[in-house]
Formats: sequence, structure tokens, C-alpha cells
Amino acid sequence: MKNAVKVIIVDDEPLAIDVIAEYLKGHTEFETVGKYTKAKDAIRNIIQLKPDLVFLDIRMPGTDGFQVLEAVIGSHQPYVIFTTAFDQYAIKAFEVNAIGYLLKPIDKEKFEAALARFLAVFKTNQLESLYAGMKNLLDNRPAPVEYLERVIVKNSRSIQFIEVKDVIYFEASGEYVKAVTRSGEKIISYTMSKLDKELSPDLFQRIHRSHIVNVKEITEFLPHFNGEYVVNMTNGVQLKMSRNYKENLSRIFKGL
Repeated sequence: MKNAVKVIIVDDEPLAIDVIAEYLKGHTEFETVGKYTKAKDAIRNIIQLKPDLVFLDIRMPGTDGFQVLEAVIGSHQPYVIFTTAFDQYAIKAFEVNAIGYLLKPIDKEKFEAALARFLAVFKTNQLESLYAGMKNLLDNRPAPVEYLERVIVKNSRSIQFIEVKDVIYFEASGEYVKAVTRSGEKIISYTMSKLDKELSPDLFQRIHRSHIVNVKEITEFLPHFNGEYVVNMTNGVQLKMSRNYKENLSRIFKGL
């Protein structure tokens, strides 16, 4: 496509890539030249293909979006529209530095507005003014938040671990907390309050004082009454979502 704006999309979730690619289909002036779920592949191809625009996820396993930008900015300086779920620091920083960002799940109208802002800058050759902002963002970003990847299982005979990605939900049970997986239930050495603070909000959300769920293990929401829902999980268990926690999931599942 002659003189098309070259685009690369980087996200560790293929579905998020598909959404952006679908939104771009109606814009003939853009050509998607690469889609990558791994940071190392993205870095190599951004340097090689030199795209004009990169949609870049902030939180990816291993190397985050900031590190991707840091790795390529010396060799190529594309315009970047970051995508993020809950990173409030990033939102504030992007606004200060006039760098594009989109909140997940990505709204079509906001996507179109971000694209229009990019084109306004791109067509008037003002991209250079944004690079200083990107450099400032990289120089002043805080250390990345380290979320729990494993939890310790209480056992008098040994110390065991469970990968949090394998947990369907956590449940407060009396004085204990259970981690429920497909292979069974285990008592873990954490309080619900600690889990609430230290689990990634992209993956886990509290829906009730007694339950924190893996959002990828939700299959269905059923309206209950008085603003509450019943949440169906992949293991067939139904959990009640209190209206006090509805906002947590509404950030992920728009329209809830």
C-alpha cells in the first residue's frame, strides 16, 4: 500500500490485538505490518520494519511496554499509543507528556479519537515534539509493580506453591483462605486483604468480601436482584457478586 501509515500492534493477548486490527480495517490509510504477542519479537521488528505507529500494551510478561519502547527508541522513534487496563500512574504520565493511551477494554469511539489525534500530528510533521515527552516518561517512570505469581500452601510437613494463573478463585473460609483450582482446594498463607493488594488487577478482581476471582475463569453473569449478580465460573461453581464490588468488574466488562 503506497504511502500508507505503517502500524505494529503489540499485546500479549491475541484478542486485544484482534480488536485493534478490526478497528483499523475501516481506515485505508493505515497498513498493519506486524502483530506480536512477545516483547522480544516486537523489539526486533519495530527496529527492522520502522512503523510510523505502534499500539503497545504496558503490562506484558517479562518485558513490559516501557522496556520495549526503551529498547527501540535509540534505533527508531515511532509514535506510540499505549494500551492499559488499570495503570493510573501511566494515565497521569501520558496526559502530562501528551502521549497517546487507551484504556482496556478499548472503546471504538475513543480509539477513533486517538487515531485522529495521531493523524493530526503525523500529517503536520510534529512528531519530533512528542519524542522528548516519551524520553521524559521513560526517565521518570516508577519501578514496575511486582504482583504475586505464586502463593504458599499451608502444610505442616512441607512448603508448597500454587501458580496464581491456575487459581479459579480465592475464598475466605472462616479464619482461612482457600485457593480453588481444577485439581482441588488448598489452604494458603494469605489474608483476603493481602491478596486484594498483591494480585494483578488485570487478572483478579474481588466480587464479594469472601471471593476474589480470576477474570479469565468467568463464563457468565446472571442478574440476581438489588444490583447483584451471580457469577458462573469455569468449574461450574456459582458465586455471588455484591453490588459493592460491581465497579471492579465493570472496568473490565463494559456494560455490566
